[in-house]
Amino acid sequence: MAKARLRGRLASLAVVWLLIGTAGAMAFSESDIIRLQQARECFRCDLRGIDLSQQSWIRTNLMESTMSGAKMAGINLEDSNLDLVKMKGADLTGARLRFSIMGRADLRGVSLRGADLVGALLKYSDLRDADLSGANLSAANLAQSNLTGARLTGANMFNVKMQGANLSGADLTGTLGLKQSQLNQSCGSLGTRLPEGLWVALCDRAREQEEDRLRQQAAGQARPRR
Repeated sequence: MAKARLRGRLASLAVVWLLIGTAGAMAFSESDIIRLQQARECFRCDLRGIDLSQQSWIRTNLMESTMSGAKMAGINLEDSNLDLVKMKGADLTGARLRFSIMGRADLRGVSLRGADLVGALLKYSDLRDADLSGANLSAANLAQSNLTGARLTGANMFNVKMQGANLSGADLTGTLGLKQSQLNQSCGSLGTRLPEGLWVALCDRAREQEEDRLRQQAAGQARPRR
């Protein structure tokens, strides 16, 4: 038993020193890394560019932390608090984020390809230009989220809450489980790509742009030819 505990402590220290060893070239601080490792809690930490690929951080509190450009492919963050995190441009390819709280998060340009987001809370999150292709979003909450330009090809959209979601320019071709009733609560643009037979209403800005285009077209046609 004592040997097992010692091995566990040595493994934890190894992770700490591995992270600290890369801290010099990054923006994050040694104290934040130690706090994250010891308490699995890092409120408002600066972890920009950190490499947590393939690591397990289940039930970790990273609320309001900055993790822009972080490398977290294959990370396990199930049931974690990522509310209000700033993860612009981070790599979360294949990440496990089941039932995690990611409300109001800055996820612009994030790679979530093949990620497990079952039951995740992404309400009010900024997912502009994010890559969620092949992700499992079953029962996730995307209400009021901004998915402008996002890629969701092949994603599992079964029972996803989409009230007020902005799908302008998003690519949802090949998605699984997506129903018209979900899209009826969302909005998009003429550039939104959907599975055959489905449609989405234009968002206010997209509608205004289309109305302006039609007015200009009508004015051009009405102009007398010389």
